[in-house]
Amino acid sequence: MLLLGLAATGCSIEVGCPAIGWSNSVNIHLNGNAGEVAGFEVCADSDCVTWPALQEGPDEPLKLLTLDQLSSYAPAPASVPAPFSISRVDEWNWQISLAMTTPDKLTVRALSATGQVLAEKVSTLEWLRVGGSERCGGPGEAGPVNLDIPS
Repeated sequence: MLLLGLAATGCSIEVGCPAIGWSNSVNIHLNGNAGEVAGFEVCADSDCVTWPALQEGPDEPLKLLTLDQLSSYAPAPASVPAPFSISRVDEWNWQISLAMTTPDKLTVRALSATGQVLAEKVSTLEWLRVGGSERCGGPGEAGPVNLDIPS
């Protein structure tokens, strides 16, 4: 009855968007000597992520503070989670997942086991929505970014 009344008065029922978050992805395809690639550094805007994550030094043992030290103690800033992640699909293909961001450009560096840059490419990305709706948005894909690894 209520719906009939709304329809008769010209009022519409607005439907909310079901998705509250999603990931966008960029596919990376390696050409050439992919076996030499041990990791990646990927930069989008001013954020860079290295995979595998760089290992920091060993944890320092906890220090006990006196009452005087506690009054002026300032903890170290908490680490901020990376804005995107890198995962291996197979020897030739990798995927970068970005949390609801669609950067215009992406810099990809393939790294050797010693950290040497084997190949680097700056790509302008063209995004295509692959889910959701025009009104509500949804996940998108870009790429593939083809990276030539020299022999």
